[in-house]
Amino acid sequence: MNKDYKNFQQNRANAFSNAMMERVRVDMVQVDTFLAATGLRPALLKIDVEGAERLVLRGSLRCLSEIRPLVVVEVTENADEVVEIFKASGYAIHDRSHPEWICVPSEQSGVVNSSPRRSEMLGLLRNTGT
Repeated sequence: MNKDYKNFQQNRANAFSNAMMERVRVDMVQVDTFLAATGLRPALLKIDVEGAERLVLRGSLRCLSEIRPLVVVEVTENADEVVEIFKASGYAIHDRSHPEWICVPSEQSGVVNSSPRRSEMLGLLRNTGT
């Protein structure tokens, strides 16, 4: 856990105020590598990685270009780089007024914008555990 991450102390206070912290090593794998190995084709990616959004997205470029899932991403750092990755991948970003961005493949963005339930959809996605 990177304690230098700018929101670390606030997040700890909000979620883990009395929890003991310990360092745990975990294996990491790129989303594209995982999907190739498993054959999964997600309809939705939910990304909440405390400042590593651009790294996760860089490891998801094949998924973004070929599978085209809806993406909900909490952007806490490097917003300009995250925007560029989505633009280059052909995604439209909806409702950047919250830290959780709703990112939709451009070919589907008209459906989201014209939907009378757009605000309800965005509200449901924001309440998925973030």
